[in-house]
Amino acid sequence: AFKEAILKCEEKNGPEDATTGTCVGYLAEFYKNQQEWLKAEKEYKRWLSIMDQHDKTGEQVKAIREGYKVIKNKIHKYGLREATPEEKEDLE
Repeated sequence: AFKEAILKCEEKNGPEDATTGTCVGYLAEFYKNQQEWLKAEKEYKRWLSIMDQHDKTGEQVKAIREGYKVIKNKIHKYGLREATPEEKEDLE
């Protein structure tokens, strides 16, 4: 249902619209709650990219970054993929 909503938002508003970003955020949170860390990471990355263009105060982006960091930590904790050099610095 979330993927379908994203497609409809993209068709109606465009792939970089804030409404599309909100739909992507719902899917990102769903994957996070299901502990599907790699899927969550992909959607969080897209969510952050979209909302970074629209969040005037930076508060929403700040919250998204915090959630994204949690997901990246889980990915590395469970050995789902290697950390990039930048991520290694963040994990220390």
